[in-house]
Amino acid sequence: MRMLFTTTSGAGHFLPLVPLAEAARAAGHDVAVAAPEESTAMVEGAGFAHLPFGGVPPDDPGRAEVFRQRPTLSEQEARALFGREIFGRLNTSAALPGTTRAVSEWQPDLVVSEAAEFSGLLAAEVVGLPRLRVHRGSPASGSIPTPPARRYGPRPRSPTSRMPSTSPGTTGRRCCASGIHGTGA
Repeated sequence: MRMLFTTTSGAGHFLPLVPLAEAARAAGHDVAVAAPEESTAMVEGAGFAHLPFGGVPPDDPGRAEVFRQRPTLSEQEARALFGREIFGRLNTSAALPGTTRAVSEWQPDLVVSEAAEFSGLLAAEVVGLPRLRVHRGSPASGSIPTPPARRYGPRPRSPTSRMPSTSPGTTGRRCCASGIHGTGA
């Protein structure tokens, strides 16, 4: 089986995926990691093939606005803002073209995404692949919105059309106590 792991930048997002990716590889599966371009050394240093995608530039006005607001917000408000704007909108929008390309070219059988990385889930949904979302902490924290797909328009008529929206009331199935959620194809 070919397993594509997707993550946002930063060791705190990538490293929790490593034991699962290593176990998959040890079990004989082909493993690659789609991550922002600046993650090359980290991903390859962990021994995985890196399929890079674009990230949000540090000087992006939307990103700067979110960071400008941070000092004025409570911790809960800041988490909600970062989850919605940084992870749900900016990172997803920047990553989606590259992640879609990685899914199309590498042709995985399963996409496994870190909790704050949504483009892998969306790219998998478009082509009907099963996908898992791995939480590095408590999925009940509510700091990261689930799912952001509704921002990308109505469900496509074919896998090559626009990005999908999720069906109302659809949620991932929790498959174990470790914070791994899955949705089938």
